[in-house]
Amino acid sequence: MLNLALSPYLLTTREAPAMAAILLGDHVVTLLPEPQSGTSREQVRAAVRSAPRLLRLLESWRWSAALWKAGVLKRGSCGASAASGLPRVFDRIADERELEPLRRLTRHIDQLQRESAAAKPHGAHDRYLDALCSDVLKGGADPGFNTTMTAALDAHAAAGSMPVVRSGVDSVVQRAEGRLSRRLASVSLPVLTHASGRTLLDLRHDLAGELATLREAVRAVFDESLDVQEGPEQQPAPGPAVARLRDAAEQYARAFSHWAGEHLPRDDESGERLVQGYVTVTLSSAPADMALSAGRIALTSMQAAGARPSTAGVGVTGGARVGTRTPRLLTLTIREVNVRPA
Repeated sequence: MLNLALSPYLLTTREAPAMAAILLGDHVVTLLPEPQSGTSREQVRAAVRSAPRLLRLLESWRWSAALWKAGVLKRGSCGASAASGLPRVFDRIADERELEPLRRLTRHIDQLQRESAAAKPHGAHDRYLDALCSDVLKGGADPGFNTTMTAALDAHAAAGSMPVVRSGVDSVVQRAEGRLSRRLASVSLPVLTHASGRTLLDLRHDLAGELATLREAVRAVFDESLDVQEGPEQQPAPGPAVARLRDAAEQYARAFSHWAGEHLPRDDESGERLVQGYVTVTLSSAPADMALSAGRIALTSMQAAGARPSTAGVGVTGGARVGTRTPRLLTLTIREVNVRPA
C-alpha cells in the first residue's frame, strides 16, 4: 500500500498538493491538533470549549468529512496519532546542541505548553491548543508551530515508512531541502484542484485500477532507491522502476481525461464548480529529520547573511545530509502548474 503523510496546513487551504495526495494515497495521515488530556469523545468536547479555534479548524475541514468517514484520511497509523510525537520534537530542540538556533522560534510555544498542562481544571482555557489551531487556520504564520508540527509528522511518517507530501512553494527552507535531498523521479499528472471529499471518493472509485497501478509504481521507485549509494549531488541513472512510473502516469492521465470528458464541467454536491488542473510530482529521498535540520540551516544562513529572519516558509521542509545508513524520509513534492504539461 502507498500511505502518505500530509500537512494539516495543506488540508486546511485545500491546495492542489492535498487534492493530488488524496488521489495518490491508499490512506492519507495528517496531524490533527488534539488536547493533551486525551482524545475521547468527552475530552474532545471539553477541548472545543477550552480552545474555540479547534472547532473552527474542524469546520474548515468539513469539505473532507466523507474522506474521514471512509477511512481515507486518518489522524495516525499503527495505533498512534501523528500529534503524539510533538513533545519529542520539543525535547529534541531543547536538548540537542545543533538545534539551538531553533529555540528562539519555539521558546514561546514551550511556555504555552507548560501553562496549558498546568491548567488541569476541567474547562480551563487551553492556550496552547487554541494557538496551534489558529496557526493551522492561518496557513503557518508562526514558524515555531510550523516547524514542530512538520517535524512530528515527518517522524511519524518515517516510523511507518510513509512518504510525506510537500508543496512546491518556493522558500529558503524548500531550497535547502532541494540541496539536501536526492531526486529519484518526476511525472506530471492531471488532478481535480478543487473538489469535495465526496467527489474525490467517486474519482478514486472510478479510476481505482489506474490509481492502484500508479501507487505500485511510486512505491517501486522508492523501494529501488533503498539500494542506491549516491548522495544528493550524485543523481542515480533512472532504473526500471522509473520507466514503470512514467507508463503508469500515462495510463492514469488517459483514464482521467476520459473521466473528465464525462463529468466536467459541473458543480459538486455543495454547488461548487469542479476544477481540473495539472501537477508535477517529484519523488525524493532525504534524512528522516529534515524539517528540523533544514529549518536550522535556513535560519542560520539568513542570520549569517545579515537578513532579518522571515516567518514565511521556515520549517516546512528540511534535512541533514543524505546518507545511505541514516533513516530515510521519502518525499513527494507536488507542485501545481499553470499549463498542461507537454
